[in-house]
Amino acid sequence: MEHFSEHKFGDSLEEAIGASDSLKTHFVQEKPPKLGEKLDVENLFAEIQTELQVNGRSAYTPTEGCSPDALEAVFSKLQTSENSYAAAVRQNRHKFVKKVETQLTDEQVAEIKASFKHFDANNDNSLDKLEFKAASAALSVTFKNDDALDKAFKEVSEGKTGINFEQYSKYMRSLQEDRDSPDQLREAFKLLSGDKAYITADQLKQPPLTADDAKFLISVMPSHKDGGYDYEAYLKAHFHS
Repeated sequence: MEHFSEHKFGDSLEEAIGASDSLKTHFVQEKPPKLGEKLDVENLFAEIQTELQVNGRSAYTPTEGCSPDALEAVFSKLQTSENSYAAAVRQNRHKFVKKVETQLTDEQVAEIKASFKHFDANNDNSLDKLEFKAASAALSVTFKNDDALDKAFKEVSEGKTGINFEQYSKYMRSLQEDRDSPDQLREAFKLLSGDKAYITADQLKQPPLTADDAKFLISVMPSHKDGGYDYEAYLKAHFHS
């Protein structure tokens, strides 16, 4: 119970998967023998009490905290801890769903390289603020005002006076991936649902979704007025465009 009270899963997909696998090991390998021992204790307790009663002797009083009722109460608390922990593990695992790498096409990669090269006029592998703004505009990335430009430039350049190609490429890739993720998920939901505005629980259990994926989505997706689950409302709530 102390272990399950700590919801620390790390910051990577690998660590999230590790936490999920560890929980599965607990449920599949570690807990069943304990449940078997608990059942043995309960059966033994019943046999002792029956034997004592048949022989006209007083009932056995277990040590405090060791009665079947006390054991049941502790197992019940353990179940509550497990449920809370399992929900946190699922939530942590699925926060990486939209982080799955969106593979850019060769054309998109070439566009990123070309825009940087074109506006890096002196070939010093660095864009100043105005060059960064122009290169971004060439890829249809615009800033609503100077403050937004200043903020982006500071973040991408990591506080320096220029943005190198690695920083620029990473920034443009992240924008492209975030831009594509909701659309890709929407198309996937449409495909699974038969192009309906809602998706059913059974449809969510189809590959490539796993049973855990389906369970998580069912727990967080709002209901649709026509039945099933409203994937459009879910996407709007989780992806801000």
